[in-house]
Amino acid sequence: MSYYIPYCSTVEVQRPSHIIEARALDPLGLDPLIAILPLANEWGDVDRIKEPLSFIGAAARSGWLASLSTAETWAALRDTDVLASSMQHHGRDPVVEVGGLEQAFVGMSESLGLRVSRAPIAAYIGAHPTEEGRRRLFTVFTKDETAFVANLQTSYDSLDRTVARLSTADFAFHSAKQLALRLAAARTAYGVMHQSVLNVEDQVDNTIFTKRIQPFFPRLTIRGEEFYAAGGSHLPAAVLDEFIRGDRGTPDGRHQEYVATVTPYLTPRQAAMLVAFKKRNGESFTSFILREDSPLSEADRLLLEERLTRTLAMSTRMRGRHLRLVKDSFELREEASTGSGGGDYASTRRIAEANRDAYHEVRPARQA
Repeated sequence: MSYYIPYCSTVEVQRPSHIIEARALDPLGLDPLIAILPLANEWGDVDRIKEPLSFIGAAARSGWLASLSTAETWAALRDTDVLASSMQHHGRDPVVEVGGLEQAFVGMSESLGLRVSRAPIAAYIGAHPTEEGRRRLFTVFTKDETAFVANLQTSYDSLDRTVARLSTADFAFHSAKQLALRLAAARTAYGVMHQSVLNVEDQVDNTIFTKRIQPFFPRLTIRGEEFYAAGGSHLPAAVLDEFIRGDRGTPDGRHQEYVATVTPYLTPRQAAMLVAFKKRNGESFTSFILREDSPLSEADRLLLEERLTRTLAMSTRMRGRHLRLVKDSFELREEASTGSGGGDYASTRRIAEANRDAYHEVRPARQA
């Protein structure tokens, strides 16, 4: 599966409909069971969780899963991962115990063109049902978990649209006004994330999230390779950061390590857009605008510096608030633990500091 990104397109790349379509789909007929999954998890009824996984394994072995449409496969992968994560949480390895389950994970992931053999955040959050009563929840703490999922979905949707729009930027072709509009879109996306973080602080009890919800996002080992669960660190914010600032603020190269860790968990389309942007432009918005040999006129440079400053200010504000949320959560966890996406407090702090440093690098340039 491949995606063609227009070299000089000024038209926003539209988000494929199959992930959104998957929100309404239940190809495995699991809605009734998943509706009571929180109770099964609360009671530790692993057999009730394992039974549909056995059906999924058999469906993979028979070839039936391969007959699903793309949208149906996104939904099936979403639900398979939710059940497998629940079973893993109770100390039972679903891949070892359920025949054909490994084949199911690998087959569905490969058919979607994914680089990881389990549901990435695009499946868990991007394809997450929005109807009341169809949420894929793990716990009986319905209010808190629903708020967490809803706010994460709002951030994901905004970021996915914005990454698509910024991916078409062409520094050699587009006017300063066109680039400024893309920077404004990025600022809006960071603002949506910031509001989502504030909402989670207000609507989700930190102890409930850390002690009861987050443990349902375990790593899974499939064909000998360990994969992280869907998590906030796998949001396409990493792609947006790469477009906006690249490795500015992280001269030690850790930003590229971060991007390399996150990239496998992107959708093929998101990964293709990242590659296309870097191939086309060779640098981030920040590096282009601050170049000493900039081809921009004085008026255009001032316009873009002003928009970039606003964008980085919002990014820094969002990252700082998110860091506070992460710090509060990690204070309740065991030492040396990591988040569902593999990140820890130190790595989250480095990302926040990189955004802050890039912001302070742009401000003096504006004042010069």
